[in-house]
Amino acid sequence: AVVSTQSTGTEKSQAANTLQKLTYNIASTADCKKFWGNNLHEGNVCTHMKDKPLTKHTWGGDSGGPLFTSVNNTSYVLALVSFGVTEPDTRALDVNTDVSDYLGWIEENLKANGEGQDKEDKDKEDKDKEDKDKEDKDPSKYKLQLGGGLGPNEGIIFIQHPDLKQGVNHAVCNDKFSRNNVMAVCRQLGYKYGKLRGPGVYLDRDILRNSKFSFTNLECKDNATNVFHDCKIEKYNAAGAAPCFNGDQAAVSCSNEIFEFKFESSHHAKYLRNNQLMKVRSLCKITARKYGQPICRQLILKLASSTSNQTAKWRYLLIT
Repeated sequence: AVVSTQSTGTEKSQAANTLQKLTYNIASTADCKKFWGNNLHEGNVCTHMKDKPLTKHTWGGDSGGPLFTSVNNTSYVLALVSFGVTEPDTRALDVNTDVSDYLGWIEENLKANGEGQDKEDKDKEDKDKEDKDKEDKDPSKYKLQLGGGLGPNEGIIFIQHPDLKQGVNHAVCNDKFSRNNVMAVCRQLGYKYGKLRGPGVYLDRDILRNSKFSFTNLECKDNATNVFHDCKIEKYNAAGAAPCFNGDQAAVSCSNEIFEFKFESSHHAKYLRNNQLMKVRSLCKITARKYGQPICRQLILKLASSTSNQTAKWRYLLIT
């Protein structure tokens, strides 16, 4: 058997600069009792140098060190250094604690410590997850903007967050999108009023190519002013019960003036609203980029004033 020691083995006061080892033989209990008498206890195992005087010892600083043996290149701990003589003695035997006598206690405590460690690890994991969830829900981390419209006050709702993929427009599914949701979005963007819009007119090629659904089931209460502080919102799951497709993006228009639409219930008015207005808005998006936004307002006002017999009188106050 081999024991590791911090001393030189010859003098108790001489500490070695590098870890030392002593090669021992296991002594019989009878021989050990002759030397130690009643100081020897059950569970002790003694070591000596067979047929040689014990010229080297382990000392006080070595207590708890391993006594081990190797079998087929695998080391096994036999005992731990316990006690010995206080002065060099060639007749002495060193005493160790037999590990095999305490296997039951060792296994029980390892199991208890392992379960304790598992619980500690789980508690830490739960706390880390809780902290991460709090960080994810931190309203200041989220940015809200509208895209695809003629100005920052209208378009498809997009959300940005440091943990979301950058360079992608993260859209909200409009499933069960309520007036409270619309108003919360517009208030957060600094506007007083808002209306839900169909996303079709805002879905240009760039948006279709660079956007994805990332949120759904937005639920805001009346007077909510911050989507991420005052409302509930869920991460979108494409495999969920209500999948979303292009055309399901939540879109709004916001204004600091009251929206005013007055359409007569005539086929002509409906046609104007559903067809000409879409065409004008598409044209506006093109001309606004080239000539500036006031051109769009002129186009819309001209369309309104040229409606025959004033069958559809309306004001469109989105373009400010």
